[in-house]
Amino acid sequence: MNKEFESNNNLFQNEEDIDLKSILNIILRNKYLIVFLTIFLFVFSSIYSLSKKKVWEGQFQIVVKENSTPNLGESLLGNSSLLDNLTVGRSSNLNTEVGILQSSSVLMPVFEFYKKESLKLNPKLTGISFLSWKSKLDVSLKKTTSIVDISYRDVNKNLINKVLDKTIETYQEYSGKGKKRDLQLA
Repeated sequence: MNKEFESNNNLFQNEEDIDLKSILNIILRNKYLIVFLTIFLFVFSSIYSLSKKKVWEGQFQIVVKENSTPNLGESLLGNSSLLDNLTVGRSSNLNTEVGILQSSSVLMPVFEFYKKESLKLNPKLTGISFLSWKSKLDVSLKKTTSIVDISYRDVNKNLINKVLDKTIETYQEYSGKGKKRDLQLA
């Protein structure tokens, strides 16, 4: 009984110590396997990275202007940067503009343009869906600013600038419609 207790006690002591010799022996015994796996993974990852299509990205920024009519809080307390950060109406207006930029009513003409240009380049291309195309477009609002970042990713480098230009043009037309409507109502 005492011998079993002593051998178990020795096992616990040995488990706490790191035996570098045994680790080195294991590595040396399996050196061919380690070298083989390293070379195999290097060759596989090289082939994969070379065969992968390049994805290009273009981006631009839009400054979204606020309405010129001040709200009650701004008129009573004046314009302060702290108040600007706490004003709920400002952020909701900017989020509305980002939502408008992401809406299908603004993006559908850009998508139709993309489909037409893609078919010119590759007539065999079929089955382009709006949702798959929209996933390539990223519209986001920079925090505490009125700047909207718009980026577009595609494997066709020539289409990126055309699609971004069409997006700018379409958004300008959309925002111009609102200004024309306000002028007509005035």
